[in-house]
Amino acid sequence: MGQRAFDYSAPLIAFVDDMRAALKRNEGKGNWRRDSKQTFLRRCREECNELEVEIQNLDRTRVGWRPLEEATWISSKESGHVLRRLEDGSLEISTSTGAMPEGADRDEQLRKIIREAADVANFAMMIADKARVELEGMSEAEFHKVMADDE
Repeated sequence: MGQRAFDYSAPLIAFVDDMRAALKRNEGKGNWRRDSKQTFLRRCREECNELEVEIQNLDRTRVGWRPLEEATWISSKESGHVLRRLEDGSLEISTSTGAMPEGADRDEQLRKIIREAADVANFAMMIADKARVELEGMSEAEFHKVMADDE
């Protein structure tokens, strides 16, 4: 008897809802269609770093330091991580604070992971959107009008 394929519908629908919520939270930041694929890639990497921090916040067994690239933005106040400057001027960030931030609980930390994962996915979606417009050879306005008309 063959193995049944996993039904991705429920997790996909839930994740799309998370992505929409993240886009809604950031509506005030302006129209993202004016930015380049390179900008979105940089922001996607930043969000991946933030996601990594939140995952490590959940797992208190990993304590150490890793290099912090200049392009990386992490709010040490929000994440509970510590930044330190080395003699050569480079920065390192703690990979774990060793304890959950005061007042935080496991469920809230899991919600942070979900939010950061949605942020990563949204920047990847923006890159794909830009590429799709180029592939179709239309202006973005024309492409999105055609897409809206097809729905």
